[in-house]
Amino acid sequence: MVDSQPCCAKCYEDRHAKRCSLCQKVIIADVEYLEFEDKYWHKECFTCSNCQKGIAEESFYQDGNLILCKDCS
Repeated sequence: MVDSQPCCAKCYEDRHAKRCSLCQKVIIADVEYLEFEDKYWHKECFTCSNCQKGIAEESFYQDGNLILCKDCS
């Protein structure tokens, strides 16, 4: 349901679902994801902008639009 209106799964995904900021695929209900500054990522897509190391389980730093691991910051 969206705004008290029925909505099939396909239409919900196309129009309302969160999308990963890296791969642009839909983030479905049962998938772990991260949210930072109104953006969303699949856990495996949350990577350092410089070295592409996965940083979902680590500290990270922001430098403008870049998200960096501690080694690249």
